[in-house]
Amino acid sequence: MNKLKKVIRSLHEKQRLLNDKVIINTDFNASYTKDMKALGDEVVELQRVFLELISEKK
Repeated sequence: MNKLKKVIRSLHEKQRLLNDKVIINTDFNASYTKDMKALGDEVVELQRVFLELISEKK
């Protein structure tokens, strides 16, 4: 019975750690997606500005 209790405690602790990792991963993914969207928007804006500058010089 003691072995079973130890196994259950161990599994519970592992589940808690996995849940913490999932939360961290979810937060990171949300932040990463937001940051990459902002970076992509900046790249598109820079391309637009460069094209305008090139067009004006021709």
